[in-house]
Amino acid sequence: MNASASSKQSLRQQIMERRQSLSEQQRDDFSRRICQRLYQLLQARFPDSSTLLCYVSMPSEVDTRRILAWPEYRRFVPRVHEHTRMHWLQIDEKTCWQLSAWGVQEPCDGPPWQASQGGILLCPLTAFDRTGSRLGMGKGCFDMWLARHRQHLEAIIGLAFSCQEAAQIPVEPHDIPMQFVITEKETITCRS
Repeated sequence: MNASASSKQSLRQQIMERRQSLSEQQRDDFSRRICQRLYQLLQARFPDSSTLLCYVSMPSEVDTRRILAWPEYRRFVPRVHEHTRMHWLQIDEKTCWQLSAWGVQEPCDGPPWQASQGGILLCPLTAFDRTGSRLGMGKGCFDMWLARHRQHLEAIIGLAFSCQEAAQIPVEPHDIPMQFVITEKETITCRS
């Protein structure tokens, strides 16, 4: 493991421990506040956007179930293949779900997202800094997808608890920064 990978893994572990230390009540309360802040940002900055690409949260992450129920948006969620390839399927109240290899719910089927549809990506993250750099789970699914589709997105917004902030995330040339990070305390406009 090289020095950069080692430093990322160490930071990832440290931040995940912080996130895990939140109580279920705190996660629920903070997630509700984050969703409210997100809705306000979308209405103020992106009132004409109707497409959201949103991850399905794992238990310790910001809970995205409220967002996935917003009827005024076309909502797409990822489906992962072979642990690294990802595509997005549209969901609605009739969507059939299955458990992924990651233990996360994925749609069984649905209309696929097309680059021409554009949209706003709500990005999961393990850690973030104020420049918009993010640290994921280490598999690279979102990074690889973003490398191909960044130009089709109106914005990349990270959702995180404030305890996930780091002073500086180690970045690599292929990393794509977020424009905003929303926590329970604030909406951060990233300064990349």
